[in-house]
Amino acid sequence: MDSLTALQANQYWLTIPAAAFIPFEDGYDYQNHARYLLHLHSPGNGTNDGLYVALVELPVGATVNRVIFSWYDNSSSKAGTAYLQRSQLWGIGLDGSYQTMATVVTDDLHPGFYTSETTGIASPVILGNYSYWVAWWLPIATAGSHPGLGDVMGKGTMIGYTMPASACYLPLIQR
Repeated sequence: MDSLTALQANQYWLTIPAAAFIPFEDGYDYQNHARYLLHLHSPGNGTNDGLYVALVELPVGATVNRVIFSWYDNSSSKAGTAYLQRSQLWGIGLDGSYQTMATVVTDDLHPGFYTSETTGIASPVILGNYSYWVAWWLPIATAGSHPGLGDVMGKGTMIGYTMPASACYLPLIQR
């Protein structure tokens, strides 16, 4: 499936490669080869799934309309998940609460490299009083230090958005 075949004239994309993702907490054993991220162990050589996060910077006023998760999934029993999330910078949300704007999950129907996407975006307009990030929830690798049978890896996330027609991108000219 080519997720980008139906591009709109005013459609813009933010691409977040695997290289941008960092562990949510210290102690993870993982491999980030820039082109994919493989979760090996949770802290203390544990067997829990891993959470990895990457910053999202979109223009204020943008409307998010698609999130695409590029992944490798050779597991018949485990799935990886990508979330687009946000939290208020002040006011409500200081308690650590956040909102999930979009969720995309790998599937067992397409083993190997593939993409999943969603157009179901909650509160899609980017506001200036929020911080935004993408989180990947990846299961522990079953094949050791190299990807293989039964592994799920994150490869990248693309966020599609549009800008209001009134947005002006002319450079500032000073005399």
